[in-house]
Amino acid sequence: MFTQELQKGTPSTSNIQNESSEEPQASNNEDEELYVTNLQFQRLQQKLQASQAKVHTLESQVKQFEEQLKVIFNADQIHMLKYKNHRGYQWSDETVQRALKLYMACGAKGYQELCKQQYPLPSIRTLQHRIQNFKVQAGVLEDIFVLLKLKVNAFENQEKYASLLLDEIAIKPGLQYDNSTKEVVGRPTMMLSGNKDSSNKLATHALVFMLAGMTMRWKQTVAYELTAASYSADEVLQKLYYIVRKSHDIGLTITTIISDIGPANRSFWRLLHITAGRHEKVKNYCAHPCDKNERLYVMPDPVHAFKNVATSLVRHKIFKISDAIKNKYKLPSEYIKISAIKKVFDLDSQDEIKMAYRLKDYMFQPGHFEKMDINTAYALFHNDTAAAITYYIAIGALHNNCATTAWFCKQIYRWFSIITSRSSKLGLSENNPEVYEEALTFLKQFMDIIYNITIDKGEWKPFQSGIVLATQTSLDLQDHYLRVHGFRFVLLGRLTQDALENLFSVIRSRTPVPGPHEFKVALRLITLSQYECQIVRGNYFTDNRSHLINYCKEKPNHSEDQDQVEIFSCSEIKLDEDELVLNEAVKQSLYYLLGSVIFSLKKKKKCSKCIESITVMSSNLNDHIIKLTQLKEYKENVLLFPKVQLFDYILIAETFFRKQARIIRKPKTCHSNIIDDIVSLYFRTRFFLALKNHNDVEMKKINVTENTRSSRSVAMRALVKNVK
Repeated sequence: MFTQELQKGTPSTSNIQNESSEEPQASNNEDEELYVTNLQFQRLQQKLQASQAKVHTLESQVKQFEEQLKVIFNADQIHMLKYKNHRGYQWSDETVQRALKLYMACGAKGYQELCKQQYPLPSIRTLQHRIQNFKVQAGVLEDIFVLLKLKVNAFENQEKYASLLLDEIAIKPGLQYDNSTKEVVGRPTMMLSGNKDSSNKLATHALVFMLAGMTMRWKQTVAYELTAASYSADEVLQKLYYIVRKSHDIGLTITTIISDIGPANRSFWRLLHITAGRHEKVKNYCAHPCDKNERLYVMPDPVHAFKNVATSLVRHKIFKISDAIKNKYKLPSEYIKISAIKKVFDLDSQDEIKMAYRLKDYMFQPGHFEKMDINTAYALFHNDTAAAITYYIAIGALHNNCATTAWFCKQIYRWFSIITSRSSKLGLSENNPEVYEEALTFLKQFMDIIYNITIDKGEWKPFQSGIVLATQTSLDLQDHYLRVHGFRFVLLGRLTQDALENLFSVIRSRTPVPGPHEFKVALRLITLSQYECQIVRGNYFTDNRSHLINYCKEKPNHSEDQDQVEIFSCSEIKLDEDELVLNEAVKQSLYYLLGSVIFSLKKKKKCSKCIESITVMSSNLNDHIIKLTQLKEYKENVLLFPKVQLFDYILIAETFFRKQARIIRKPKTCHSNIIDDIVSLYFRTRFFLALKNHNDVEMKKINVTENTRSSRSVAMRALVKNVK
């Protein structure tokens, strides 16, 4: 039995052999499984790394996209784009302010269309809800001063100096119901002149009061009143004093009150004993109501005075200067005549290329709105007009006595440039004592010129008081700011009413002549959104272009700098004199126009070597063709003088343009596209001038009496109806 049990417990030889053969097989299977597992792991790891890289790339793209969105939208607008739902998420003040600007610019229908196209903007009802507590009642806007105080607390000391502006805007007479206040608006809120009752009258104007910074470009409407044909000087003065005190309480310092030179404003000037006459000492300030040691200056708007000079010259035809001024400046005549400027216009009308291209026919018989347009005065007295008169005198087309008119144009144009300076380069500063003293000396001399001008029977006109007061106040204020308050420079352009005119331009953009309630709504929206726009055709448009071609665009420069080579060979250009029928005056204007084309290309950072190869210093040119350009160059080395060879080439282009029959051979240049660019830009400019001349002729055929319209916009609507 024991033997049997032993046999049972002991494996047989065959079993031992089978087990030994199975062990390597199991080991191989395990290795294979481990290998497969490792291989799968590596593949999954590679997929993970690829996915992580893809996620990183997408995150970078999303981040970059969000950064680009932040340029256009605020954070809450981006949230709206992400989730397409704004429930429980309040619109930010910045977005509401931006939305108010859009609503003001587009109107209700335009804004609704933007919302319909899924722009992330608050609804109109949301905007109404956010601003419902802000009331704009006639009088001082007390809530504005509360908000303005928060803004002033962040100002630097020099940023707290401001001017107080006041001016009127025409509104449509009539009574309208204001649902927000449950009252009827449209009656004057100020008494008539002489403190007479106005309760039975209808308001025809809105008198707006605004604060504007001297060192920083900020502005804020702080009050308004509805007025009839006139308003009480006493009430206005009380209102001005109240605003000055209120501004002082929140940390602002009002140094100047600026208004136009209308009879209503001159009434409160008299209450302050503000005077300027031929035989009176200039008094341009009163005691400051908040500090008896300080002065509160009162000055007329220089731009209004400038426009009034042009209006007076057109109306009276002749200004007469004294013998003292005539002898001092060695002038041939004592008369300044509008007929000399009209003669320049007539001579220029013979060709499309003009010496004084800003002059228009209507400027010599302006209607109501042309008189208010700064373009009229700017064109009549522009330096180009003075240069054209001088040139035509030189060639015998005008009498030598017209030189006095050219001299006056130069004087008043320079005065206007200084008194409306808006850049540090033109501002008054003691950093350059020579230029500073020269500017001050000129302003004083110009006041002397105005004192010595007589009109009709020797009458003293309001524009003379306006110019004298504006100039003397500018001189006093610049000295006060530079020496007492330590300003680095003073921009006299801040002492104008352009901020108010900007406000009026935006209001008229919605409704040319708003009713009293429409004006109130527009003023409320603009005040909250601080909306402002560039005045394209407003009273304060200033043509700051030194050349004609700024409206053109050209291809960017893509050439690399190369060595300069000779650009022209005289043998390549041959002109047949019988083909060129241009008179000398047109050639002079054409040469100046060519300089404008080159100037436009130069501003786009064209190759400096190319520009140098086609221009030359005026001192190195003896050719008569540069005479007009020299006359227009009010400062040395300001204008560009093209080489005569290039001008000959452009004469061919002009002949081709006029006759449409000549093949132009390209001259060689280090950058072959510079001549192509000049000719291309020149032709575009000529098309512009030709079409403009055609449009002027066609417009004269359309008879529209602007004086019967309530505004320029309404007159334009009537004009458009006649266009077929």
